[in-house]
Amino acid sequence: MHKNRALIRSWRWRKVIWYWVQGTKFISSVAEVELEKPRYFRRVHTGYEWNEYDHQSPPPKQVRGYKFDVYYPGIVGTGTKKATPTYKIEKDGESHGRCIIRFSAGKQYQELAIRIINEE
Repeated sequence: MHKNRALIRSWRWRKVIWYWVQGTKFISSVAEVELEKPRYFRRVHTGYEWNEYDHQSPPPKQVRGYKFDVYYPGIVGTGTKKATPTYKIEKDGESHGRCIIRFSAGKQYQELAIRIINEE
């Protein structure tokens, strides 16, 4: 009776180890892990560029600038340089008057890409 209990315990132990190994394989797969989406708010500042003030026919508004508030809740207060959010400005291959600004903050968050106007 002692031997049977030992066999059952060892069988359970092997089963637990097997599931644990499969679990690590599942987690280590990059395609299976869902990345967290950062929360963000963007604001477009628009305005007029004209010399004479005319209420009847105002010119169209033009983009003056952008303001981005990107919030990564998992890296607040960590104090590491690896967790510092960065941004890159890239040319847009589809149109010449626009570019893409990309915000990234490590491996746990999805990259945030926003298309903006590239004019001065």
